[in-house]
Amino acid sequence: MPNRNVFGKRIKRFNPLLWIFLVFIIVFVSRFLLLGTMANQLEDEKRKETEVKREINAVIQEEESDFQSSVGPYITRLPNRYQPQAIEQELRSLLMILGFDTLVRFTIEDQVSSPFQATVPSLLRSVKIEIRLAADDTFNPVELLDLLKELNRFYYVSDFEIEGWNTDYRSVRIILYTFYYEVEIN
Repeated sequence: MPNRNVFGKRIKRFNPLLWIFLVFIIVFVSRFLLLGTMANQLEDEKRKETEVKREINAVIQEEESDFQSSVGPYITRLPNRYQPQAIEQELRSLLMILGFDTLVRFTIEDQVSSPFQATVPSLLRSVKIEIRLAADDTFNPVELLDLLKELNRFYYVSDFEIEGWNTDYRSVRIILYTFYYEVEIN
């Protein structure tokens, strides 16, 4: 009688251990299914990452080859060592042509970071030159830039500031970059 209810229907026994075991099996199987899915996703992401790296390397190689083809002929004309005295003498003679023989101050720094956003060859070194001078009202900046283009050395004008347009004397600050290709010639 203990297995039957008042109406004579059989009472099913509730076995908590069986239910715990069943939940454990479900959790265990779902864990392995999730781990398998996540492993597949991880492999897909790694494959995508290698594809993206390959594409990035291809773009970098293309940009380097474009840089080499566009700048390559000029690199042979660059000096192969740092020559601060030659740079200062060349710029002083240029400024003397323009009538600036006094009140000129030079600051030359070697191996500074490149002024360009594009990647440059590792042996191409940059030299930053800051020129400060006082100019009168006859100073023509275009004439200075035209004379810079005529020089044998390459100069990149990064900054050109002229202060005091309403006064008799102007303060001029010019930041130039020049380059040398650091190679050892035996």
